[in-house]
Amino acid sequence: MKLLWKLLRTHVSAGQIIGFSLANVLGLAVVMTAVVLHGDVLPLFDGRDALAGSSYAVISKPVDTMASALDGDKVFTDDEIDALAAQPAVSGVGRFTPSTYEVYARISLGNGVEMSTDMFFESVPDAFVDVDSEQWRFVEGGKYLPIVLPRNYLDLYNFGFASAKGLPKLSEDVAGVMNISIDIIGRGRRDTYLGFIAGFSNRLNTILVPQSFMDYANSQYGTSPAPSPSRLIVEVANPSDESLALMLKDSGYEVAEGDDSSGRLAFFLRVVAGLVISVGLLISALAFFIFALSIYLLLEKNMSKLENLMLLGYSPHRAAAPYLALTLVLGVLQTGCAVALAMAARAACLDKLSPMFGDLGQSGLAPMMMTAAALLALQVILYYAVIILKVRRIAR
Repeated sequence: MKLLWKLLRTHVSAGQIIGFSLANVLGLAVVMTAVVLHGDVLPLFDGRDALAGSSYAVISKPVDTMASALDGDKVFTDDEIDALAAQPAVSGVGRFTPSTYEVYARISLGNGVEMSTDMFFESVPDAFVDVDSEQWRFVEGGKYLPIVLPRNYLDLYNFGFASAKGLPKLSEDVAGVMNISIDIIGRGRRDTYLGFIAGFSNRLNTILVPQSFMDYANSQYGTSPAPSPSRLIVEVANPSDESLALMLKDSGYEVAEGDDSSGRLAFFLRVVAGLVISVGLLISALAFFIFALSIYLLLEKNMSKLENLMLLGYSPHRAAAPYLALTLVLGVLQTGCAVALAMAARAACLDKLSPMFGDLGQSGLAPMMMTAAALLALQVILYYAVIILKVRRIAR
């Protein structure tokens, strides 16, 4: 190998190798930085506690007072729900299930002050509830009932009702330990449940109970099966998809957007990450092309030497071994440098983000290493193909 390298290295340009290497390191570092940060920051976008996730919208049909009095509420049919779920931008559709029984609630605020009111319940599939609580469940036959309230209900109490009545303001933690006596009335029965607030929702402006309780209560106190839904909650993976907006407009549906700003932010950041990765791949592809061209020209310059080697009995693989070794060593060094730069950029970014969002985890490291290994393997395979094909042509 040493003798072959001494023979074939005559026309190798150190300047070209350094220039190509710097360009490739830059491109790979951009790609891997985008991948590792996307993985580390992903918890901010996904899950129930996400800062920015998919966009959610509540869809209903327009209310017509006259038609409602004559024909009842406008509801969604199964065909309409299936058509909505089939939209490319829609990743999930949930039905609002209304209570078909009477609900009466009482809560004590202390100092002899008690509030009581008639109320209602609704439920949606648990996956659409933006409250991550182990208490969000109902055991059939039990008397404990978790409730999720809109967050603006707490604001209305603290800054409106409490101030006017001279009552203490409540934090979310204090509200969560308050017990609410809930009477469920229907079908000649009246049972009392001990309710408690399991969380506050930014997404849904209604009083929620678990879907399991709603199904049970409707069967025991109200109507079962529940009536067709008059409202739907839709999870939109791509808030900027025009086809969904046109479909909703053509169908005459009314849309009450929930945490749409966070969904659009998530979509925007995903697009930016995709663009950054694309730019990095473009830089790496151009660097690869330049180096492949350099190797090709180098082989052309050493054509006579390669021909003589193969006349002496060297196989094409053995004659090309120095060039293959060079590309492998350069690929490993460039990938290692790119990983080091990506880790440095990651550390700098997480130092800025951690004080605001806490520990973001290590979920981006594995995707980054897999990406680095995949790009290294791809480069080595392509260089191998270029070199071997050229040497075999010379051998002919």
